[in-house]
Amino acid sequence: MLSAPMLSAPMLSGPTLAAPTLSARSADPLTYAQEIAPLWTQPFAQLLLSQVPTLGKSTVLDVMCRAGEAGLALVRRSPQTRLVAIDPSSALLGLARQSAGSLLGRRVFLRAEPGQPKLPFDSEVYDLVLSNLGLLDVADPRRFLRELLRVAKPGASVLATVPLRDSFAEFHDLLGRAVGHRPREAALLEQGRNSLPDALTLYSWALEAGLEDVAIVTQPFSLLFAGGPDFFFSPLIARGPLSVWLPAFGERDEERQAVFTELCGAIDRVAGGDAAGSSGASFVVTIRAACLRARRAPPPPPLSFDDDPEHAPTRPGGF
Repeated sequence: MLSAPMLSAPMLSGPTLAAPTLSARSADPLTYAQEIAPLWTQPFAQLLLSQVPTLGKSTVLDVMCRAGEAGLALVRRSPQTRLVAIDPSSALLGLARQSAGSLLGRRVFLRAEPGQPKLPFDSEVYDLVLSNLGLLDVADPRRFLRELLRVAKPGASVLATVPLRDSFAEFHDLLGRAVGHRPREAALLEQGRNSLPDALTLYSWALEAGLEDVAIVTQPFSLLFAGGPDFFFSPLIARGPLSVWLPAFGERDEERQAVFTELCGAIDRVAGGDAAGSSGASFVVTIRAACLRARRAPPPPPLSFDDDPEHAPTRPGGF
């Protein structure tokens, strides 16, 4: 009888490991559109759109827009809105251009811009500033939020989505069982977990940036995988959080292969219903999606005569 071939662990190059990311934005456009955006970007966009205030005639800025999932949906439902959207990826902007269709150049304006460290716009320009998952893409999220605030008009809303720290908890638990007895790998796993903010951290970032009326709205959603190989080789995982997790598998290839094989078996058992509490049929991973909703401070009210008789715009009686 022939034995089943061993499935090799995904390997990452040195440069990729030096800059791990959870953003899953590096896939080719077709893979992104078909296998990443529906599972990842769009659920966050839907959460963000649920927090958008009613818009009249307005100009909206979408920073790190990816393929325009949030901004374009907003323009379509708000006929008096114009959208300026920027992203560093010309490939993802190409998808946004296709999606914008006849709106492009009329109410939708797309630009290839990095979005960090400084936005290429004047201060106090936009009626609404949003960023769907942009906080995952930037080196300094605090500075990024300050920039979102800077370009917002006084009183304008600022919205930004991000997965919270306890996202992927089901996988983290399995990985912790596999490497928890090895101090180096356990520390790297904890470091990977902490690469995402919790709700309190996200709230503090907003306050430090100078935003007001801060609220964190959460909406968990689930990702379903048929088993271990389906999980690890999913473009969403392979092009995103795997780069954060893989260092915790071990330093040497044989260590990583052993952990990978163990995890594939554990995920297969969960998907097959063998794990305690499992309903079977799939390995379910929970994503704790969060939307930061805040605003720039509104302009101060005009001075009254009683407040400052010398500088008030009008006096009692209109003279």
